[in-house]
Amino acid sequence: MAVADLNGDGGEEIRVIAWTGEQKQLAGAKERHEQGDVCIFESATGRMVRRFPEKAARLLVVDVSGDWREEIIVVSGNQIRIYWNDRPKTRPNYPRL
Repeated sequence: MAVADLNGDGGEEIRVIAWTGEQKQLAGAKERHEQGDVCIFESATGRMVRRFPEKAARLLVVDVSGDWREEIIVVSGNQIRIYWNDRPKTRPNYPRL
């Protein structure tokens, strides 16, 4: 998948992500063929929404906070990092899964 601003090889480990908690879903990916940056992008256009400088070996997407928005979990060497959307929830009273 060609993702704007990732290395010339594009992205891999592409995962659908409900980053905003709204109906529009985005995608998360890591740089292809190397341990590298992670990003969130619009799948239809390849436009980068957010980039996280990393040395990511693995990328996972899961709702660990329980607010209907999913987080990105990155495995980098012997470390695990979690990236989340720090904007206010768009559906604060919506029951979690």
